Amino acid sequence: MIKILHIIPNLKKGGAERLVIDICSSLSIKNNVEVRLVYLNNEVEYDLSELNFKAEFIPSKIELSVKKRNFYEIELLRKYIQTFKPNIIHTHLFEAELISRSIHYPHAKWFSHCHDNMIQFLPLTLKTLLSKSSFTNFFEKKYLFKKYKENGGTHFIAISKHTESFFRKSQFIFPITLLNNGINLNRFKRSAEFHKETNSKIKIVNIGSFFPKKNQSLLLDIIVMLNLKGFQTETYFLGDGPTKKTVEKKANELGISNQCHFLGNVDNVEEYLWQADFYVHTALYEPFGLVLLEAMAAECTVICLNGGGNSDIITNKFNGFIFQEQDSELFANALIHLKQNIEIKNQISENALTFIKQYDINLYTEKLLDIYLQKNNNG
Repeated sequence: MIKILHIIPNLKKGGAERLVIDICSSLSIKNNVEVRLVYLNNEVEYDLSELNFKAEFIPSKIELSVKKRNFYEIELLRKYIQTFKPNIIHTHLFEAELISRSIHYPHAKWFSHCHDNMIQFLPLTLKTLLSKSSFTNFFEKKYLFKKYKENGGTHFIAISKHTESFFRKSQFIFPITLLNNGINLNRFKRSAEFHKETNSKIKIVNIGSFFPKKNQSLLLDIIVMLNLKGFQTETYFLGDGPTKKTVEKKANELGISNQCHFLGNVDNVEEYLWQADFYVHTALYEPFGLVLLEAMAAECTVICLNGGGNSDIITNKFNGFIFQEQDSELFANALIHLKQNIEIKNQISENALTFIKQYDINLYTEKLLDIYLQKNNNG
């Protein structure tokens, strides 16, 4: 029996949180595996009653001080780990990384999931030396690497070539394995009974938290351009965050608020994807792009901006469209072209469905389990 513990800061709606739930769910049905998930802050936006594995809230936090006055609230997590006795500890996102490694437990093999290019791993330069935030990041990285070594090291799991490249340049000590994220394909497969409404409007959906890097304002410019070319849209923005009100205000100022539906976080994203013609992703930076896989699985044609990691997924004009520039007219022309040429759109959807089979979460966890076992057996 191999015991696996995943640790994440919280279970709010997000790509990392969705992935860790899918990973644990898939691992839990494998033979000779016991998997548990711990979240450190009591922020939950998923229905935990539906899970087939144990997910537990263990309140934990640390505050580091350059004056060596660190504050630790990790005793409950320490006791939990010592009681469960995991063979594998797999952490997600920097907060969980920092807190978990403050516990001395060299009896497990540790894994660090690189969902993003963690800014704490950027090298300290003369230019950034005077920046308080950069110095703090460097201090946290130095602390973390000391803890890595005390626990016998770590093994980085990179979600894209873009992220793998970042971590290889940021550190040379610990191994890195590239393992693209996976999704639950069955969840997003459109059932034959589902009725898709049709009309002349271009139906668009965008999913993501509202932060500057998600760049939803570009989608508003695309809608305006479509209107200028004689096409009305029905666009659904799914997600929440600090820039949501700003984007809503801009939609009102542009006179397109009647075409934009800001619905916040929803549980049934797949149904919106099933109804839409297109998934438009405008993020300036994307470590991987789990939602692009979800859109393809739902047969919703993807049109996106190249944010780095998503170039691993989208091959232009084969399984979607990917643009290098924030040009609203390029996006609008592609949407119109595909709306008017259903055969081309259908071929892209067909290519996408074939392409995403390799990203099934069960295939993903088989690869992940092989990595765990190899590391565990090699000592």
